[in-house]
Amino acid sequence: MFEQRILLITPFHKSQRGNSITTERIREGLLSCGVPTERLSLEEENWPQRLESLLESGIGIVHGFNAHYFGGLLEKVPGLLACPLVITLTGTDINAEGGKGSPSLAAVLGKARHLVVFHEDFKARLAAWGCRPSGISVVPQGVVLSPAPARSRKELRIPGDTVVFLLPTGLRPVKNIEFTLDALEDLAREGERIHLMIMGAVIDEAYGKSILARVAGLPWVTYLGEVPHAEMEGVLRVGDAVINCSLSEGQPQAALEAMSLGLPAVLTDVPGNSNIISNGREGYYVRDRRELTSAARVLVNDPAGRRQMGAAAAELVRSRFSPAAEIDRHIEVYRMIAGRG
Repeated sequence: MFEQRILLITPFHKSQRGNSITTERIREGLLSCGVPTERLSLEEENWPQRLESLLESGIGIVHGFNAHYFGGLLEKVPGLLACPLVITLTGTDINAEGGKGSPSLAAVLGKARHLVVFHEDFKARLAAWGCRPSGISVVPQGVVLSPAPARSRKELRIPGDTVVFLLPTGLRPVKNIEFTLDALEDLAREGERIHLMIMGAVIDEAYGKSILARVAGLPWVTYLGEVPHAEMEGVLRVGDAVINCSLSEGQPQAALEAMSLGLPAVLTDVPGNSNIISNGREGYYVRDRRELTSAARVLVNDPAGRRQMGAAAAELVRSRFSPAAEIDRHIEVYRMIAGRG
């Protein structure tokens, strides 16, 4: 058992973004293993007072998520450095916030005792930036879906004879939603019986307004808005395949959740998505509109192949994205840090 108190700090908790779901899953996993753990969100109105109280009450290790946001926090609360600092780089901080040239990222990389990333690609990139490989751990995210009441296509007003593609994502530019709309619109015009179900909060107001205006005129698209994570399993089971069309990723957690239920994945071949599936086995990688249209057409017209890919996707998630392994690896990191004194 690891007895030092852990403080997890996340930028978000109000909307179901990757950081909020990941930190809550890790908090619950650590507590179940007897590790005293607190979680603090920078969206809490009284977070400065609560942080001060937590630090005064005794914290063994501070574990921050997203180096970009944590770099800003360190400027405001330099006293955090009194505790050993672990930082999980979630993807956006590497891919979309200025990369190596970001002052906030550079500050955190220089002050963190240890770094955690979701896969080897990011470790290699950090090593190329001069970070010690021995100071970086690769910890794939665990996939946990709570059982939820099943939703029906009739209830969601989706025709029963369509192939349903899921797009579980918040509405913001990096998620590249128009790419999926463009590609699937080609199939819809050909007369293929398809339906796209988008689920996720509007994160960027201008972008969200543009996407919602477009899908309002498309009868083959349903926008569900934000679905509580506790209800996601019941919604995901409505689908036949899942799409992640991001311009960059940390790790496509929502796509992995759908894959765990036996859905094949169509992923853009970008950092964060790369090296998750084997192309043609658990789904397809795509680089442009033509490839996405082609992959979707195959999934529509080959139901047996689609089911076979879905079974392979579920097995991949079981073997590589175990929540128990995720927690064990984090405890190993904490023990290593604590052992340095």
